[in-house]
Amino acid sequence: MAKKKLLLLTVHGMGETDVNYWKGLNQSLGKAVGKAKWDQIEFRPIYYQGVVQDNQYEVWSRMLLE
Repeated sequence: MAKKKLLLLTVHGMGETDVNYWKGLNQSLGKAVGKAKWDQIEFRPIYYQGVVQDNQYEVWSRMLLE
């Protein structure tokens, strides 16, 4: 396996986000830069919704009560 030259991390935004939010971006970028260059890039999505979503709901519900 060839050594990667770049690491690309993606992070989703707030709200309910599909766990596969990154797939379209991955495909589009790969197509745009071409296979040879894309093979030199490590693409990693970060999905944290399961960790913070309950807290986001709690904050939102408290804001609505005020």
